[in-house]
Amino acid sequence: MSRVVAVALAAALAGGCAVLAEDTAPPRAPALVAPEIIVSLEGLTVHLFDRTTGASFVFAARPGGIGKFGRSVTPIGHFTTGPDARDACWYNPRRTQPAVFAGMPFVRLTAMNYRGQQVYGFHGPTEGDDGELDYVSKGCVRLAEDDIRRLFAILRAHPSAPVTIQQEIELDAAGRPVRVGETPALWPPGAAIRYGESVGPRP
Repeated sequence: MSRVVAVALAAALAGGCAVLAEDTAPPRAPALVAPEIIVSLEGLTVHLFDRTTGASFVFAARPGGIGKFGRSVTPIGHFTTGPDARDACWYNPRRTQPAVFAGMPFVRLTAMNYRGQQVYGFHGPTEGDDGELDYVSKGCVRLAEDDIRRLFAILRAHPSAPVTIQQEIELDAAGRPVRVGETPALWPPGAAIRYGESVGPRP
């Protein structure tokens, strides 16, 4: 193990994050300018897009399980990804602890739990999952392995990317539901996007 890797590992562990010493090269990320994300809890989608370049990716999502109020326990609102891509607590190339991360990347969000802890994020499926879409996690948003690796590669190059998590199915600029396998119509740069009623317009 090189001295640089050892120092980085020790710093991450001291901050309460567990990482694997050997980083794996992420997939080649497209050249985006200002990526944004909308997560739809009812639509079970994660929509990563860039209105400047027109890039758009819709991933199948597995958000938090259904709580006592009949809704997913994944928090709703406007958040961002981590502010510093060098901080392994925010952008973890290969998280192995706890085991639910299955050695796949982890991208933390600024969403807080009732204790004021930023514990939510995007990560991969647990070992033994059947792959069916459902509300299964403890609050994080889980993606397929290829999808979380692509998401990680893009977001690590764009710290503090805006993330909106809404209850409702996302509608694109043409008023159509955003679905996996389809290409949503994007709003032009500078246009106001009407997000879900539960979170209101972006400040």
